[in-house]
Amino acid sequence: MNYFRTLWLFCAMALTTQATHASLLDFASDAHTHEKGHATLSYSGAWGNLNITAHANNDDDNTQFAYMDANYGGLGACKDIDTNAQCAPGNDDNVNTGEWLTFVFDRDVRISNLWVNNNHDGGFASGASLWVGGQQLQVKESGSLLGNYHAANSIGSFLVAANTAVTLAYHNTQFYVTALEITGLPEGGSIVLLIIGIIGLVIVRHRT
Repeated sequence: MNYFRTLWLFCAMALTTQATHASLLDFASDAHTHEKGHATLSYSGAWGNLNITAHANNDDDNTQFAYMDANYGGLGACKDIDTNAQCAPGNDDNVNTGEWLTFVFDRDVRISNLWVNNNHDGGFASGASLWVGGQQLQVKESGSLLGNYHAANSIGSFLVAANTAVTLAYHNTQFYVTALEITGLPEGGSIVLLIIGIIGLVIVRHRT
């Protein structure tokens, strides 16, 4: 009996370990020495792959760029870049009126925290907010993890399904995305195998 209890606890711990491994994407640090516009900005980690694109409804063409702004700006949006992949004009490199960023993961993930900043433009005014996945989030002060950056995580941890677009859009303040904290989730196959194993344990236990 103790054997089965131990095996059950081991399975539960394995599932929890898979589901709580968090990674930090620090856009502000990455952009500090690599200022550049990207048609698609890609990241990879234990949680899978992420593609980020920028969009605008007030541009004169259909092409916008996810922009990594130096001097600890972070991730923004730019309508046009020059031959050196620099934003043109240079003051159009954050997420501003009519602009948004789209994040698409190829696996199910949990976004545990989201940080934003407006460091280049004097910080955020009272009541500053942005749209995250269609929900309006107020920007809050955050002294944890990233120093004087701000947090927009009032909805707490939220799940993102694989290949589902999550948008971060302008509401009433311009911003850069400073960082995301991402938790990878077990793939469906792992969950199915675990359930099958648990069912098998239950059957064997009732027979003994």
